[in-house]
Amino acid sequence: MGGRLVPFERAREQRFIDGLDRYLKDQHARLKDVFDTFDRDRVGALNRSDVSTMIRALLPDATAGDVQYILTLLDIDSDGEVSFTEFLGAVLKILTDYVSSRGVSLAQAFDEFDSAHTGFLTHNGLIAMLRKLIPNLSNAELKHMAHHLRQMDADGDGRVTLAE
Repeated sequence: MGGRLVPFERAREQRFIDGLDRYLKDQHARLKDVFDTFDRDRVGALNRSDVSTMIRALLPDATAGDVQYILTLLDIDSDGEVSFTEFLGAVLKILTDYVSSRGVSLAQAFDEFDSAHTGFLTHNGLIAMLRKLIPNLSNAELKHMAHHLRQMDADGDGRVTLAE
């Protein structure tokens, strides 16, 4: 498969993102709010039961296979729990894969908005890139996603590189 998802797996991921999107809009919530809602014991990580509850809230018709697949997708380090960093990383990866499956490469979009060829994007550059990649987002959603992308600034210099 060369790292590509088969259509059935992509459909599961897309259903998860669609459910998450509906939940965010219905609850007027941010990704961190969603994570905190399902972190019932407030330890900063979702255990298997928390993730299952979250998936069933987002996708009421989810099968046991869907729950297991999404849990595996979210639990990046396979420790049986999903940290917020893992949750955010998995959601952003799914969105990136979705965008690239639509014919827009993240690297192309990054380069387009890094017009000075500095190798990084500022806050305004991130907003412009997100606006192109996901055109139906509201201004609040764009700012929220840019905020989360800035959290991925590994070296803390206030700029986001493509590698980050």
